[in-house]
This record gives sequence, C-alpha cells and structure tokens, in this order.
Amino acid sequence: MNGFVQSFLDFVKYLSQVLPLEVFVFVGSIIEELVGPIPSPLIMTSAGSLALSQQRGFAYLLLLALLGSAGKMVISVGLYYLGDKAEHIVVHKFGKYLGIQQSSIDQLRSYFSKDWKDDAILFLLRAIPIFPTGSVSIVCGVLRLRWQGYIIASTLGFIVRGMIYLAIGYYGLESLKEGIGIVGSNELLIIGGAIIVFGLVFALFRNERVQKYVQKIQDKYSKKDSSS
Repeated sequence: MNGFVQSFLDFVKYLSQVLPLEVFVFVGSIIEELVGPIPSPLIMTSAGSLALSQQRGFAYLLLLALLGSAGKMVISVGLYYLGDKAEHIVVHKFGKYLGIQQSSIDQLRSYFSKDWKDDAILFLLRAIPIFPTGSVSIVCGVLRLRWQGYIIASTLGFIVRGMIYLAIGYYGLESLKEGIGIVGSNELLIIGGAIIVFGLVFALFRNERVQKYVQKIQDKYSKKDSSS
C-alpha cells in the first residue's frame, strides 16, 4: 500500500508541474475524491504553495477554492447516487445475511429534520478538514438527504475547506500557527467577505419565505407564457 501511495504522490507531483495551476486543482480534486489513500490536504496545500511561487495574489486562492469545490462535487454527486442505489441493493438482497433491516435505516432517516439544520450539519462536515468527504457523500445518499440542500451545503463546505488548505500552503503551517498577523488587512477582508457571502447565500437558499417568493415569481411568469 505504501508503494501505491508513493506512486500516486509522484503522479500528483508530476501533474502539478505539467498542468496549469487551475487545471491541476480541478483534476487533482477529482483524483483526491476518487482515491482514498491520497492525503486529503495534498492537492490544495500544494496549489497554495505553487500560487505563492507564481506570485499570485491571495484573492486568486478563492478561484482555486471554487475550482477545487467543483472537482469534488463531480465525484460527490456520483457517490451520493451510489449510496442511494447501494442501500437498496444491499438491504433488499443481502440484508438478511448482514443483519441489516430496512426498518433500521428508516429509523435512522427519521432522526433528520429534512430542513436547514441537516444542511448546516453537512456544511460543517464538508468544511472541517478532519472529516472524510467520500464516506460522508455515500452516507448522505443512503439517508437520502434533500438534493438541493446536499448540493448547496457540500459546495460551500468544500470551498471553505479548500481555502483552509490553500492558506496553509500559501503561508506555511508554522506561520499560521504563530497567528493571523502575517495576513494583511486586504486578505482578511477577502476571507471575511467570502465567508459572509457564503453564509448569506446558504441562508438565502434555505429560507422558506424566499423559496415561496421565488416560486410565486416562477408561477407568475409561467402563467404569462401559457396565456401568450
């Protein structure tokens, strides 16, 4: 296994040398999500270091975080569907041999409120680096969390996680441990502004009144189209 991991590390290093940084982050994030043995921080911390060596501004890290989130979402969507389908196959065909009953899974699903609270939990699981992302995606599929909430919460959480790793690669872990003083006021505004925007967008999409208002507008225009 160690030889396999080292081979992949060498492959990722090679990609970082031959691909444009934006492409490396997107492709690397897909590979990272597919191949479990790859250390989670590898792609983004490497990208942060490369961005610094290329004398990129800190705002450029946000673009890389967006691309990394997009790459992870490509695989996360597939894993969600895999978890959904696997639950049906495993429980109905092999559940009696494995001691797994449909009632147990249904009871587990009942613990979730099917509202913004589920999305908030998922956002934290995506944003906090210590949680494995692939297994979370499969579990979400098994529990059949709401699709819209899954997409929004996962995307925003991946962006925050990516920014954390990029900042470590950009400034160095030791510098971050010493304090945020190394970060200039402009960079702090960018970080704070990005977090605020993500939070507002997250809250906006999950707000019931906003959803009803958007639905009302859509119904209004659909009636106009049908009448014309």
